Amino acid sequence: MNIFRSEKIKKAILCIGDIVCFYVALFLMLCLRFGWNVSESVFDIHFRIFSFVFLAWLVVFYISHLYEIGTIARKMKFWKPLAEAAIINFILAIVFFYIYPTITPKINLFLVSVFSFVLLFMWRLIFNGVLGKSSPLRVLILGKGKEVEEVCECLKNSPQLGYRVVLVMDSFEGTNQDTFINLARNEKINVIVVDRLFSQSGDLEAKKALFRALFAKVSLLDLATFYEMATKKIPLSVIDELWFFNNFNMKRGAYEAGKRFFDFVLASICLLVTLPFWPFIILGIKISSRGPAILKMERVGENNKSFRIYKFRTMVDHADKIGPHWTVKNDSRITKFGIFLRQTHIDEIPQFVNIIKGDMSFVGPRPEEKKLVELFSDSIPFYRIRHMVKPGIIGWAILNYSHGSSVEDAVQKLQYDLYYLKNRSFWLDLGMVIRIFRILLLHKTH
Repeated sequence: MNIFRSEKIKKAILCIGDIVCFYVALFLMLCLRFGWNVSESVFDIHFRIFSFVFLAWLVVFYISHLYEIGTIARKMKFWKPLAEAAIINFILAIVFFYIYPTITPKINLFLVSVFSFVLLFMWRLIFNGVLGKSSPLRVLILGKGKEVEEVCECLKNSPQLGYRVVLVMDSFEGTNQDTFINLARNEKINVIVVDRLFSQSGDLEAKKALFRALFAKVSLLDLATFYEMATKKIPLSVIDELWFFNNFNMKRGAYEAGKRFFDFVLASICLLVTLPFWPFIILGIKISSRGPAILKMERVGENNKSFRIYKFRTMVDHADKIGPHWTVKNDSRITKFGIFLRQTHIDEIPQFVNIIKGDMSFVGPRPEEKKLVELFSDSIPFYRIRHMVKPGIIGWAILNYSHGSSVEDAVQKLQYDLYYLKNRSFWLDLGMVIRIFRILLLHKTH
């Protein structure tokens, strides 16, 4: 049993169902508008044009996290994003059809949008109902501590992930060679999750008992792997140096070359598109407060090498000398115009130059100041591992964790950075770049 496969299948089924809803809506519109005898030319032009529209709609759904299985539930937290995405899709289609007025009248678009939303609503109800009635995989956890509690809480709040913790054992005491095979059969256990401390214990009898559980067709997973699956981050306290040897493959020549090419081309385009706005941004900064419009700040990059990052100034001049190194909530050093730049993320635009130079990438852990890196390296294990790749404008931590201003926040962000480092790929990078629009609209920064 591949424990990761089920979630991917669920996402694929959900996406295919959405696509079917779109094309059924198109078919219903054609039948309503033109009858059953739709001419081949009319069908062809509607099919081609609406296929582009449907593709854009799927991207909006993805950005809106509507394919995250953990967020699917029959509650407002799911239906509200679905309604918002449907409205955005309708507006995008209107813009597209008025730029390219191929299909008239526009009532066709309206009918397809209405039919699509109704069908999607019904499809998601059915999908949620099937998930709710399907039997989850029953999990036994051998371990204790904060990470075990976090996993249990996460799975309790996200039953759509398909796992239910039925038993937690914090000790091998009293076990015999039949303990786990009997538990697996009597409690119908599908997955046994083992903490590193338990797996490294010298209790040979308990390890033999775990081995015998395999005959009951039970999957054995370490806590770090299961924690990663549930939370999309790597727990620092249950990994060690050996974990990195087993899970990190930093030599990815084709991937790195492709990523560099993509970074250079996209950053060059973005720089050219935004360059006409620079004089107005610089003027606003100058009017707001004295000092340089563009800051050159030292950051730690790939292989622990320092580089100068470029940003539009959002604070008063020499802000680092009158306050902490990190930005805090309601920071008085931020200018009024700086608040606007930060909320819209316009202050990050000069970093396109860093990407073109090769200091940064679009996707990667966010770069930190040298003093903060020294502070975090002394207090957080494995912190410098995040410098094995180029820092980025978009990070997995940004997508999954709010702005932080403490060592505890740095720990949480590092756990997300480790998840990215372990799983980085073309598709993960592409998904993160697509979600930059969600960051621009919803991600709040101090």
